[in-house]
Amino acid sequence: MSNSCEALRYDDWEKYPDRRPKPRVPPIIEGGGPFATTRMSLPVYQFRHELLRGIASSRVTIIEGDTGCGKTTQVPQYILEDAVSHECCFITSD
Repeated sequence: MSNSCEALRYDDWEKYPDRRPKPRVPPIIEGGGPFATTRMSLPVYQFRHELLRGIASSRVTIIEGDTGCGKTTQVPQYILEDAVSHECCFITSD
């Protein structure tokens, strides 16, 4: 390949694994960052480990909670943080 910006086909990744695109993940901020206190004050925070266990062990997980408890904002964040901590993950969106 002459141009480093040239797109690789999927089967080329088997031949050249070092050229496989790497996901860009921001570094984890020690102490949880500037919003840590707010995130920990949301009701869903106390269930984060239980939620992650349920998601990991089930094909479908239903999360129910009051409006404003953190379902929409924090649960996806917990999933992403957990995935990043395992270093090997695929995150997709349909």
